Amino acid sequence: MSKKGRSKGERPDMEVDAVQVANEELRAKLTGIQIEFQQHVIDDLSLERERLLRSKRHRGKGPKPPKKHVVETFFGFDEESVDSETLSETSCNTDRTDRAPATPEEDLDDTTTREEADLRFCQLTREYQALQRAYALLQEQVGGTLDAEREARTREQLQADLLRCQAKIEDLEKLLVEKGQDSKWVEEKQLLIRTNQDLLEKIYRLEMEESQLKNEMQDAKDQNELLEFRVLELEVRDSLCCKLSNGADILFEPKLKFV
Repeated sequence: MSKKGRSKGERPDMEVDAVQVANEELRAKLTGIQIEFQQHVIDDLSLERERLLRSKRHRGKGPKPPKKHVVETFFGFDEESVDSETLSETSCNTDRTDRAPATPEEDLDDTTTREEADLRFCQLTREYQALQRAYALLQEQVGGTLDAEREARTREQLQADLLRCQAKIEDLEKLLVEKGQDSKWVEEKQLLIRTNQDLLEKIYRLEMEESQLKNEMQDAKDQNELLEFRVLELEVRDSLCCKLSNGADILFEPKLKFV
């Protein structure tokens, strides 16, 4: 492929890369704005929950003072002395009170407590949903910034380093056990491992170059097919022009003879 064709092929790639980079930057900015918005939502929900708790504390009422039973005695009415009859009546009244339906005030208190519990539950649910959305946005941002191929390559490199270090540790342990043996074979083995790693990296680079050359070859084939189609189209057009010009000459010849 000529230099001019390569420059034309590289320029769209550069433009596509620039557009992709700009798109990633815009996506990162949008994700940051969404995360900030979710944080504001969480803060507002927390403030509202604290306000509800404070209002609940202020509305809390203290326990009602117990009623004193008044008993009629020989000397008059006595609030502290209670005979057995009064005790039995009081116990009966207490049992009736327990079994009796709640008063409107108690119903109102129960309804208020239930409403506050429902409000708090809804508040916690919305806060939990906001946290889930913020976590999902963070996961999306982190996943978008990482390159999958680079991550896999780094993982393979780390695994290879780990295996190499483990093999070296085993060799050194054997060398310590077998004292007096020459340690050059350990260095030779490490050299072979490094050479093998270099060869693997070279193979990987060659495979990448091969795939790139295949793509360039496919582009060249596509351009060749387009050029062949263009040539065929021009040939058909020339043949039609020739036929039309020959027909016009035949039509004009009798007129010239008649003149």
